Amino acid sequence: MSKKLLIVIYFLLLLPALANAKLEYTGFDGGMMVHTGFVTGKNIDIYNDNNQLMLSTTPKGAPTGIGGMAKVHFGKHLRIGMEGYVTNLKYSIKGTHSSLGWGGVMADCIWKPGRFWPFVGGTIGGGGFKNMVLTQDYTNDYITEQNVLYRHYSMMLITPYVGVEFALTEKIHLALKLDYIIPVVGRQNDFATGPRIYFGFMFHRGKPQQNISK
Repeated sequence: MSKKLLIVIYFLLLLPALANAKLEYTGFDGGMMVHTGFVTGKNIDIYNDNNQLMLSTTPKGAPTGIGGMAKVHFGKHLRIGMEGYVTNLKYSIKGTHSSLGWGGVMADCIWKPGRFWPFVGGTIGGGGFKNMVLTQDYTNDYITEQNVLYRHYSMMLITPYVGVEFALTEKIHLALKLDYIIPVVGRQNDFATGPRIYFGFMFHRGKPQQNISK
């Protein structure tokens, strides 16, 4: 599925909530989530100063990370807020790793049929990507190494997501979310992306929640 199609689907799914949204404040929520998944980038070739090929590798694997979010509720369905995360990936030769710190403004549409509350939405923002690639195994500590690649750059990101919350109580929810980071400006071949799954706790405050079975 193309990036443009994912973005179009995301906005179409949000239209009902945005069109019917009232500016009446109905509460807020926030919490922390951990995540993993599977991400992959494109094949990258690493050369030395003499233009000799040192390593050919593809950044891919199961990332790990943590972060959080906070959202303000308007009406029955609309939530607007901010979120931010750090994602780390180890791949290729031991010691090779990348990290992405990202965040932005989020909006989603949530429905509340009983204890299970499905939602769909997305985040628009940016992030900083760091990647360090080792071209061979290094075993000596406190000795500088040659032929190590380090890269650092920024990107603009759109991140559509879907998920569900389970209301343990009016104020404490379990949350499960699936997202996909889409770089729209600044992506390079060593950036790995793919589906990521999140799990965490959300804490709700504000007007009493409705439709929670006792």
